[in-house]
Amino acid sequence: MAKISTYPIDGTPSLSDKVIGTEVANNNETKNYLLSDIFNLFLSQGGGGGFVPYIGAIANVNLGSNTLTSSGIIITSVANATVDTDKFLVLDGNVVKYRTGAQLASDIGAVKSYGSFYDVLDQTITTASIGQPALIRNTDAIMTSGFSVVSNSRITAANSGKYNIMFSFQFHNNGGGGSGNTAEVWFVKNGLPLAESNTRIAVPTNAPYVVAAWNYFVQMNAGDYVQIFWSTDNANIGLDYSTSSMGGPAIPSVIVTINQVD
Repeated sequence: MAKISTYPIDGTPSLSDKVIGTEVANNNETKNYLLSDIFNLFLSQGGGGGFVPYIGAIANVNLGSNTLTSSGIIITSVANATVDTDKFLVLDGNVVKYRTGAQLASDIGAVKSYGSFYDVLDQTITTASIGQPALIRNTDAIMTSGFSVVSNSRITAANSGKYNIMFSFQFHNNGGGGSGNTAEVWFVKNGLPLAESNTRIAVPTNAPYVVAAWNYFVQMNAGDYVQIFWSTDNANIGLDYSTSSMGGPAIPSVIVTINQVD
């Protein structure tokens, strides 16, 4: 038999190829062995101390007590993580990737968006009986996630969902005449009034402070915005900010909160 070095090199070996070896248990006879048999023997003996070949790996992969089969890896135990404790494996098509805890919670809807906003300046109507957005120029950053205020009035959603909007307007009739004593408040989404969302209240001079407060449910997609519009038939009626005369905190002219319900 010729020296092994004189045989041509097979550049594309397969598991059906054979190699020449010596069978020690049978008087050291020279025999042919299938590569597939040798590979299976390798796996059956623990893969050489827990190390097995892995397609795509640049070095041996230590499976520890786990098992590699034709259908995947059988995991027999999971240890507590000491690093990357906020990452979870997910299957993206046929590729295993990771998502952070925050991403995973958002994926399954476990994290809800919410916001808290208010204004500490007086607001007056520009033109009587013409609607304008209530301004909310302050954000409670601790109590806001998934929302931002654009142009001082547009509550803009970062995530799609169903939301409950609640507000409190401190109306004040500052007197000085005028024939009207009513105000209206309604909701606007993406620049269009929401149907049947309007309410009219009276703000007379003999009861100058009136609070308008109620809630409204709205479906929003990511990037949508809502506003709360108001109008009055008397330019002396406004949304007033004031300090407390009874030891309490200041009174915002506008308070708006929003939270995701689904």
